[in-house]
Amino acid sequence: MRDLRGWCVANFVWLFALYNIERVTGPLGLAPFLYPLTVALSLALVAVPRLHDWSRTVLAIVAAGFLTAKLLLGQEIWGAAFSVTSLEVLALGMTTTLGAGFGRLLAEFSESSHNLTIQHLQDRSASFEAEQGRIFQEIRRARRNDRPAALLTFSVDPDEVVEQSDRLMLDVQRTNLKRYVTTRIGELLSQELNGSAIITRRNGHFVTLLPETRKEEVTGLLQRLSDATKRELGVTLHAGSASFPDEEITFARLLERAEGRMWTPRPEAPVPQEAADPQLASVP
Repeated sequence: MRDLRGWCVANFVWLFALYNIERVTGPLGLAPFLYPLTVALSLALVAVPRLHDWSRTVLAIVAAGFLTAKLLLGQEIWGAAFSVTSLEVLALGMTTTLGAGFGRLLAEFSESSHNLTIQHLQDRSASFEAEQGRIFQEIRRARRNDRPAALLTFSVDPDEVVEQSDRLMLDVQRTNLKRYVTTRIGELLSQELNGSAIITRRNGHFVTLLPETRKEEVTGLLQRLSDATKRELGVTLHAGSASFPDEEITFARLLERAEGRMWTPRPEAPVPQEAADPQLASVP
């Protein structure tokens, strides 16, 4: 934390000194657009995720653009103006160094806060890319052996997650809160579903395959998961499902149908049990 404050102060002091250097030393002939460019460069290195990892490339692009702009405006960069040009490039280099250092420490602080927040949780879900082959194989097995299977998708409204916290929380706290809720949902799915379930994460939501699960079994299962999420986290679990082979027979179509139902509003009027569609698009 002390280092983070130090880099923040260093950035502020540097930009303040740069903006006032000609007031102290007299006119140096620096290009007027150098000043807003350094501020924009510093903000970009701090605000854009992972941009600090490319600080040298960023500096090369910005410096080349800066020199090109001077030439297009008819300003000299060689000869008698070389010392001024060197000072301008040095200013861009100093801004890049300080901005990248501050951005890197800020990213490390955010990651550390995240790890401290959720390190005690057990999220057993994997990335969708890592497990989609396994899901595909399970669906092929179900088709080959004429067995049922159900593909489920889960998510919560990010805005609703934020509403559970103080509206004045810092951005880093909001990010950690969303990560925490996502991890807790993964933990709940691991606890509530049987050991044969394949739980993955894809584009901010969960994709889960339940082998040997029939279409008529899904309704009660989703309601139980919805109740657990509401009880533990106070947020609504949105869910979609698609059943093999009743509705689709390919992995891609099962995934498309389940994800398409995840955010579809549920009809307000109650449906008789014998006519109820077990595919819940949004479980309250």
